[in-house]
Amino acid sequence: MPRADIHPEYDHEREHLERALEAIRAEIERVGSGSPFASYMNAKIALHDMAVRRYKSLNIALESPYVGRLDLKGNGYRSKPSAPAREKFGLTENVALRDDIEVSDDVAAYYIGEVEFENRASGVTVIGWETPLANLFYEAIEGDASFETDTRTYRVTTHLKRNMTIKQRKLVNITDDFDSRLVKPKIVTAKRDQAILESLADRRAGYLDKITGTIDRDQNRLIRADRDQVLLIQGVAGSGKSIIAQYRLAYLYKTSRGQLRAEECLIFGPSRLFLDYASRVLPSLQVEDIRQTTFADWACEQIGLTKYRLDDAALNMALSSGKRDEKERYRRASQLKNSTRMGDLLKRYVAHRKKDIALPPKGLSFKSDQIGNITLSINGAEVKSAFETATREGHVEHRERFVEVLHR
Repeated sequence: MPRADIHPEYDHEREHLERALEAIRAEIERVGSGSPFASYMNAKIALHDMAVRRYKSLNIALESPYVGRLDLKGNGYRSKPSAPAREKFGLTENVALRDDIEVSDDVAAYYIGEVEFENRASGVTVIGWETPLANLFYEAIEGDASFETDTRTYRVTTHLKRNMTIKQRKLVNITDDFDSRLVKPKIVTAKRDQAILESLADRRAGYLDKITGTIDRDQNRLIRADRDQVLLIQGVAGSGKSIIAQYRLAYLYKTSRGQLRAEECLIFGPSRLFLDYASRVLPSLQVEDIRQTTFADWACEQIGLTKYRLDDAALNMALSSGKRDEKERYRRASQLKNSTRMGDLLKRYVAHRKKDIALPPKGLSFKSDQIGNITLSINGAEVKSAFETATREGHVEHRERFVEVLHR
């Protein structure tokens, strides 16, 4: 039910939502009824594909056009050289730099959503969640702030950050993180945690859902971290690692200006069941055709075993309607394999196998055809000394140390 009782600006925001929905419906009609005009077939196909993607994204936006609003006032900007922007985003010289944001010198409202949209006749503009301006929304900085586009650094003053929950084209809830407007109504502001808890409670069962409206400051910084680095996200089960990783990929993809292609991206998941659970996030963010697979399936493909399909027998049994005693057997076996007891058993087994290794008493010889048929020889005493150097280390460390000593 609408939460008009806690926010006196509910009617104003509802009217704005109705104008947005009407404008989006008109744009869907226009895109759906038009036909691409071009002289060459390849150009027609490209324009058709663009129209199809736009049509899909507008229909997604129709259910929930935006997740919040940021009111700010522009305080001027400073131009900057283009080279750092190209280096930051990995852009080649043939890719045009973007600076398509207009920041008003008066306090103006900017709505943040998953699909960029503008209809000036109805006064509706939605800024993409991945844009530099939207970063201020997620950072929730009140007062003086700045953001950078490709060619400019804008100085602004933020006055309002408003979170909105829209479900099935209906405005359900409004919460303000801060509001420092000079003229404003008296508002009973709900806590930010309340909006997050309501969003979590309303998640659709069966699939991993989007978090565009509830991304917090720490999550935002992970999503927007510099692209030229390895990003490792750690957390307990259920802390949101998977969804943040998908938003991170969507951010890199959408801000790459076409430099990052879908065929260059790959998502590994722990199981096919999990991949199915998380399969709707990227398409809902207008990032399609990115392959998602398990490491086992990918590895089989790399070595030519395309006809093989590796299954998790314990998982399949848990989800099946099999006999209770058989399910219990699989459960106990899985529990044992993941226990510290199994780890200790494997360590003892490796130690036992080390004792059985028969070192060649005469040493080792290696013949290389690539460097003039030279034969390299290591006598038995040197092999034994290298082997005994790190016998107390783990199997992998012991092997690496053994090779290192032999190379000296």
